[in-house]
Parts: sequence; C-alpha cells; structure tokens
Amino acid sequence: MASSPQIEAAPPARKIGVIRTQRWKAAAGLQVHNWREASPVAIDIDKSAYEVHTGDLVGAGGQVIGELFDINMGKDAKGIAQGLFSALRELDSRGADTIFVDGIDGEMDIAAAVMNRLRKAASELRS
Repeated sequence: MASSPQIEAAPPARKIGVIRTQRWKAAAGLQVHNWREASPVAIDIDKSAYEVHTGDLVGAGGQVIGELFDINMGKDAKGIAQGLFSALRELDSRGADTIFVDGIDGEMDIAAAVMNRLRKAASELRS
C-alpha cells in the first residue's frame, strides 16, 4: 500500500499588536497591506482613548504572514498611563499573541511608573 505524501499545513497566522506613543511610525514601520481603521472590540474600555487600525502583515517574500493591530496612544504621558491597560485589553480581546509597546517619555514619575508596570506584566522583554 503506497503511503500518501505528507501535506505540510501552513503555519497559523500571527496576530501582532503594536501600542505606540510618539516615537514609532504607524504599524511600527512594518510592511502592512490593506491598512484600515477598526472599531474597538473590548467591552470595558474608553473608546475615545485611542484609535485602532489593522492590516495584513506582510513578510519579506510578499506573502501575508499575519494580522497587525496598531493602537496610537498619542504623546501625553498622563493619557498614556490612563489608557495603556485598556489598550492591552483591546489587543487581548483581538487575540494578539505578541504585543510590542513603545516606551514613553515625559513626566518622569508617570513614565517610570508606566514602564515599571509594563516590565512586571511582560513575559519577555527586549530593548
């Protein structure tokens, strides 16, 4: 009896979240197609705190390798501190398996507190 060839399944599409402040470009400078605004899906958030954009994340070979969700938190340190965990809940509600967060500048006490909370919440840190 001849064995049938093994068919390799495509790797599961990644869902990448980006929370950015004033330093990063939209989509953190990654190559994204079909860029569009998306309505927030998390129920318990202040929907006026930020905008969510999404698009197809494209790999080096031009193929779609996942979906990217981008949240722009703006430049205000107090606003970022107040909305950061809502943004994290938003990305969690969308099933993001990896989240990149831009560090914040501004009022040193607030910026340091926010970055400290993020370090404690993160499973892996990269500088």
